[in-house]
Amino acid sequence: MAERKRVAVIGCGRWGSLIAWYLDRLGHEVCLYGRESSAAFARFKEEGRNDFLTLPKTVALTSSLSEVMERDIVIISVGSQQLRGLMEELRQVALEALQSVDGRYQTDWSAIKGTIKGDLSTYLYKKTKRSPMILPVIMEV
Repeated sequence: MAERKRVAVIGCGRWGSLIAWYLDRLGHEVCLYGRESSAAFARFKEEGRNDFLTLPKTVALTSSLSEVMERDIVIISVGSQQLRGLMEELRQVALEALQSVDGRYQTDWSAIKGTIKGDLSTYLYKKTKRSPMILPVIMEV
């Protein structure tokens, strides 16, 4: 392994737990985040497993977002319904970024993605004092 990273995985469902298990297996320091009200999180805390895998003791379990934000890398692995809260908060920032795009560049996807990425990066840095990797994906329908 090139470099050991401190990684947080948000979402303790099937995919999130598998990602946490795999990253731990690769030698990274992993923390798995779940909401206290989550049945999956409660089961991991009580039994250390779900129906698909058993987490090693080296994977830390947390319900603290501040602990998550202390990590080098944060991976979000939650269903679209659970992601709604976070996305609603970021939606306004992205809308303002879109509105700031000069009319000449309204069909230049690269310029639009760059604007959204820059504004979201600035917003998240101000809020968390961290610089997460942001990968905007725009799909033409």
